[in-house]
Amino acid sequence: MSSVRLQARTLAVDVVLMVVAGFAPAIAMGLGGWSNGANVAILSGLAIFIACMGG
Repeated sequence: MSSVRLQARTLAVDVVLMVVAGFAPAIAMGLGGWSNGANVAILSGLAIFIACMGG
């Protein structure tokens, strides 16, 4: 596998893991029926995502 492909794959996996980690509390709260908590958790997940993408 070429270096560019490996870097692209690694970046894609990192982004997916970051999104899952950031939004996992919102998903769990939503499944638990706590919609207000899920809304707040979505905002924190979005903040984590933006911070990680910004470096």
